[in-house]
Amino acid sequence: MQSTPTEGLTGDLLQPAELIFLDYQAFHIPLRLATLAWQGAAEVTAGTFGFMAERFAEDQKSLNGLATCRDASAAEALQRSWLETAIRQYSAFGETLSRLSGEASDRLASELSDVWTIPAADESGDLAALTRPAFPG
Repeated sequence: MQSTPTEGLTGDLLQPAELIFLDYQAFHIPLRLATLAWQGAAEVTAGTFGFMAERFAEDQKSLNGLATCRDASAAEALQRSWLETAIRQYSAFGETLSRLSGEASDRLASELSDVWTIPAADESGDLAALTRPAFPG
C-alpha cells in the first residue's frame, strides 16, 4: 500500500530536489513558455502595425499624386514608384518576421535546454541544488 502521494509515482520516496524539479516542470515551465509566446506575439503585432502604417502612408502619397496627375507618363512613374516601394517594404516585412521567428526559436531553445535534467550529485552524495533561471527584464 502506498504510504505517501509521491511514492506511487516511482515506487520510492522522492527526494526534495526531485520534488523541486517536478514542481519546476509542472508549473514554471508552462508559465515561462506562455510568457515567451505572448512576448513573440507582441513583437509580431508591433511589427505588423508599423508595416501597415508605412504602407498606408505610401498608398496615400501615391493616391494623392495620381489624383492631381494630368500626364500618363507621370502617372506611370508614380505607379512604378509605388510598386517598387511596396516590393521593398513587403520584403523588409518578410525579413523582419523571419528574424522574429528565429529569435523566438532561440529563446525557446535556451529556455528548454536544461529543464529535463536533474543536476548530478556532488562528491558528498547530495544532489546539487537546483537553480531556476532568472526571468529576463
